[in-house]
Amino acid sequence: MFFIAMFFSGIFSAQQMKEYSFGQPFKISYPAGYVKSYDLNDVAAAQFSSPVNEKYSIVIQTEKDHLTFYQLAFTDLVEAGAYYSKTIKDGLIDDASLKYISPKEIKINGHNAVESSIEGSFIDEESGLTTKLVYNVTIVETTNHYYQIISWCAAKDKKKYEEEFRKIASSFKEGQ
Repeated sequence: MFFIAMFFSGIFSAQQMKEYSFGQPFKISYPAGYVKSYDLNDVAAAQFSSPVNEKYSIVIQTEKDHLTFYQLAFTDLVEAGAYYSKTIKDGLIDDASLKYISPKEIKINGHNAVESSIEGSFIDEESGLTTKLVYNVTIVETTNHYYQIISWCAAKDKKKYEEEFRKIASSFKEGQ
C-alpha cells in the first residue's frame, strides 16, 4: 500500500500544472460603419476598418513581462510612445512628407497614456502606388500591459477623422 500511495503521489505531483493567462480583456468602441477585420496586422488583438471611408484601426496588446524578457524597459511613457511609433515611421518613405508629432501625455479612463501623430507616404509593394497616410497612435499603460491603439486614413482626410480617432482611443477600458 505504501508503494502504491508513493506511486500515485509521484504521478500527481509530476502533473502539477501552473495556470497562465494570455492577454487581458479590454473594451474599445468604434462608430457605426466599422467592421471587424482580420488582415490589417498579424499581431493585433483587435482590428477594425471602414472600407467605404478608407479608415482603419488596430489594437496591439504587449505584456510588460514580455518586454522584460527581452530586457526592454522604458524610462517613461513618452519613451514607450516614441519606441512604438518608430515601427510605423520605418514603414513610410523617409522624405519631405514624413512628419512626426512627439507623444503628449494624456489620461484614458484612469490610465496614463500618450498620443502622437505620424504623417507620411507609403508605397504599396503590389501595385507600386504611393499613398499619403496619417496615423493617430495612442499608447495606454496599464499595470501589466502596453496597448497600442493605432488608427489611420489617407492624409487628405486627416481633419475629417482626427477627432474620431481620438474618441476611439479614449473609449479604451481594460477589463478585470
